[in-house]
Amino acid sequence: MRIALIGAEGQLGTDLQRTLNGDVIALGHGQIEIENASQVETVLDEVAADVVINAAAYNLVDRAEDEPEVAFAVNALGPRNLAHYCTRREKVLLHVSTDFVFGLDEDRRLPFSEADAPGPVSAYGVCKLSGEYFVRSLCQRHFVVRTCGLYGPTRIPGRGNFVETMLRLASERD
Repeated sequence: MRIALIGAEGQLGTDLQRTLNGDVIALGHGQIEIENASQVETVLDEVAADVVINAAAYNLVDRAEDEPEVAFAVNALGPRNLAHYCTRREKVLLHVSTDFVFGLDEDRRLPFSEADAPGPVSAYGVCKLSGEYFVRSLCQRHFVVRTCGLYGPTRIPGRGNFVETMLRLASERD
């Protein structure tokens, strides 16, 4: 099986490259910008994968409040472009999302299930949920995976790693 792994330079993409079986074509931001529909078509046609995994994301949660249009382009329009492509080419799309699609029920103590209604409370959550809706409504052969956090190394030091971020903040603040 041939897999196009988008977001290959990020934390999740780095780990997926080590664990996925098959012919994995690692695509970082330098190779593909998912918010560019024509580039998605060109690059993925060249790759000719059976499965597309979207591990790319605008993941600067706090900055998304100040740059919602940038976050929306990557986290909503990018998955839309991938969903259109996968539908036209009859490919499987696995899209990685987040638990930030929830949040309205602040008193909730039970874990969320796939059937629970989302309710994002931030620009980041709204754009990630929009990406999910595009994937679910446009691509018949899809999977949406929600994660609450990632822990591990990344190819770009200091970017996206929870442990490194906490250590940095501890050294910068009281």
